[in-house]
Amino acid sequence: MASSDSPITVYGASWCPDCRRAKQFLASHRVAYEWIDLEEFPEKTTEVEARNDGKRIIPTIVFPTGSFLAEPSNDELADRIGLSRVTSEKEYDLVIVGGGPTGLTTAIYGARENAKVLIVEKSAPGGQAGVTERFDNYPGFPDGVGGAELAERMTQQAFALRRRNLEAVGATKIRRDGPMMRVELSTGDFVLAPARTRRDRFDLSTHGRRGRSGPHRCRRPLLCDVRRDRSTAAPRTSPSSAAATAASKRDCSSRSSPTTSPSCRPCQN
Repeated sequence: MASSDSPITVYGASWCPDCRRAKQFLASHRVAYEWIDLEEFPEKTTEVEARNDGKRIIPTIVFPTGSFLAEPSNDELADRIGLSRVTSEKEYDLVIVGGGPTGLTTAIYGARENAKVLIVEKSAPGGQAGVTERFDNYPGFPDGVGGAELAERMTQQAFALRRRNLEAVGATKIRRDGPMMRVELSTGDFVLAPARTRRDRFDLSTHGRRGRSGPHRCRRPLLCDVRRDRSTAAPRTSPSSAAATAASKRDCSSRSSPTTSPSCRPCQN
């Protein structure tokens, strides 16, 4: 049970799945609450019945104002605790579905490019990581880090760059809408993002003239990537390196299909 001065009180029972769901929802959003198990404290049942016309409905969640919710959905809980579930804009440069570590990292990189980013997360920022007890293998934390702390740090960094976030909002459907992608939300709303981004593409027709380096499909890239167009004399090679070069030649010659890249030609010296 949480401390007695917690602002929200949750009445329920350990066997109740809706009670577990409500508790997990509040915990994932780091909302403090007091848990009262009616199986352990049966005298508290009268408080539940008094608020539900004599019915024992759980979970019953009582707020500091005295108002309460009986068997609330996650949407009802989200609205009551004041989560951001509505966006004032329809179009974004980047819409990220999922606010876990991967989604938050993507938002940070997008923000660095001055992109207008929206994160859609059906639970809380940090995703499953936020309710994980501890990470001992996350880079940058040699002594380990708690899941809630990691999620909080990543969330602060993403939001410090003024990225928008929709909490407790899921993406129900993603479809093409002309040049845009339409992301339909569980709230009945939708947002749009470009279907494609413009990128500078590498001209494969000229890569063979650029020092004989570029994309290749060779199975021995460390040997095939060496530039052989040097004007100086060939370096001395040991018997072992000569054997490796001969093996590379066999590999390249064996891949004489149309998919073999011309970048393997230097191996034919």
